[in-house]
Amino acid sequence: MVHPRRWRQFVRRPVRLKDYGIAIIASGLALLLSLLFSPFIASGTFTLFLASVVFSSLYGGRKAGLLATIIGGLASAFFFLPPCCRFPSPHWKAVCVWVYLCVSPY
Repeated sequence: MVHPRRWRQFVRRPVRLKDYGIAIIASGLALLLSLLFSPFIASGTFTLFLASVVFSSLYGGRKAGLLATIIGGLASAFFFLPPCCRFPSPHWKAVCVWVYLCVSPY
C-alpha cells in the first residue's frame, strides 16, 4: 500500500505550455551561443544543445526534453553541418546529428 504522502509521485503532472516555452528558449539560447562561439569550439557544437536538453528535461519533463532534442538536432544540422544554412546531404558528419538524437533522450 502506498503511503498517502507519497501518492503525489504517482499522479501525472498536467502539461504546461511554460515547460515547452522553456525548451524552446533553452534551445534558442544554445543555438545563439553555439553560433557566437563556433570559431572557438569547432568540434564541440553539440555540447550546448545537450545542455539545453538536460535543462529542459529537468525543468519540463520528458516531453519538453524531447522537444529540445528535436529542435537542437535540426538547428545543428541546419547551421553547422556542410553545406551551411541548408540541411546536409548524406555526409559523414550527419552521423553526429543521429548520435545526438539517439543519446539525448536518455
